[in-house]
Amino acid sequence: MLALLAIGLAARGAGAAGTSAQAAREFDRASAAAARGDYLDAAAGFMRAYKLAPHAAPLYNAALAWEAAGDRPRAADGYATALEMGGLGEGQARDASKRLDALERTLGRIDVVGPAGTKVSVAHADRVDTPAHIHLEKGEHTLRAWLPDGRTELKQLAVAIGTMQVTLDREPRADAAPAPSRSADGPSQATAEPGSLRAVGWAALGVGVVAGGVTAYLGVQALGARNDYYDSGRTDRDAYDRAGSYRTWTNVALATSLVMAGTGVVILLKSPARPTDGRATSSESARMWLGGGPGSVVLGGRF
Repeated sequence: MLALLAIGLAARGAGAAGTSAQAAREFDRASAAAARGDYLDAAAGFMRAYKLAPHAAPLYNAALAWEAAGDRPRAADGYATALEMGGLGEGQARDASKRLDALERTLGRIDVVGPAGTKVSVAHADRVDTPAHIHLEKGEHTLRAWLPDGRTELKQLAVAIGTMQVTLDREPRADAAPAPSRSADGPSQATAEPGSLRAVGWAALGVGVVAGGVTAYLGVQALGARNDYYDSGRTDRDAYDRAGSYRTWTNVALATSLVMAGTGVVILLKSPARPTDGRATSSESARMWLGGGPGSVVLGGRF
């Protein structure tokens, strides 16, 4: 504390000339706060004096107070800015440089660049202009940027000891532009080709109808095989097996008929009507076929 006070009083003498009376009073109050060990209050007072009469001396004293209070990033920023401004005495400049070097061995520093007029906030730094050099404790930090075109940007930073470059957008992002409406781009795929959906609907309905016919055919075959089995006095094993096989495929064909016909009807009801342009309708272009035997049924189609 004694070293801080002694350096602070020396800086007071160097920086008081030409300052306003109010800035001098703030400086004196801050020096008194430092003398009694109230370093945060001292730092705030030195910063008020600096804002009233910008000079490296009160900024240097504020950095001394922040360092004494344990706020190392603010202290490093203060030393760096005071050295950049110039105007410190030779001893004060040497001390500030030495202290800054020691702090930077344990702190991270971000160098932020962006379009002219950009302001950023992170940790203790509040809406500072870019380019900015900000010292931070190592770890995770969130940087908020206000860009001159009105956009804001958030960046998550993983700060390590040393220097880190942070570049903000210089041009609006392509994904920030509003997506064009469908009315500007044209109709959607479903409305652009209504005929293709209706073709699917007609084909599904056609397959359902064909499957219905297959169901009837297989049902008749199943009944015939069952009758052959009964006529044999229930001794014709081949007739029994054929009856079971036909019964199974009858159920499969019936389910296929119901599902495909229902799907076709739903698609036709929900899809827009195909425009009249002289082309063949989907029902005309659809082709279905079937094949079957005692142990199998094959359904096929093309559209």
